[in-house]
Amino acid sequence: MDVHPNGSGRLAHLLDRQKQLDALVATEKIRLSKKRTRANARFFVALGQEVSKAAEQSPQFQLMVRQTLDGLGISDPATRRVLTERGFLS
Repeated sequence: MDVHPNGSGRLAHLLDRQKQLDALVATEKIRLSKKRTRANARFFVALGQEVSKAAEQSPQFQLMVRQTLDGLGISDPATRRVLTERGFLS
């Protein structure tokens, strides 16, 4: 109950509630971002597995993937090494 005649208690309460809601919104945004990141990771793992399987079965497809990856100019040494070892980079 607001005991202040000019309503300052109510305003303080509303400002405090706004801070609480802002914190809840920020927490939810972080949660959704992490969820999206996990979903993307699952997608790329599944995609990579399927592309690898298809390339094992089709030399033409493996050549097409290799040419595409060569054209990307992958600069990360670890990524280049893994892809080269698996025959996906020249």
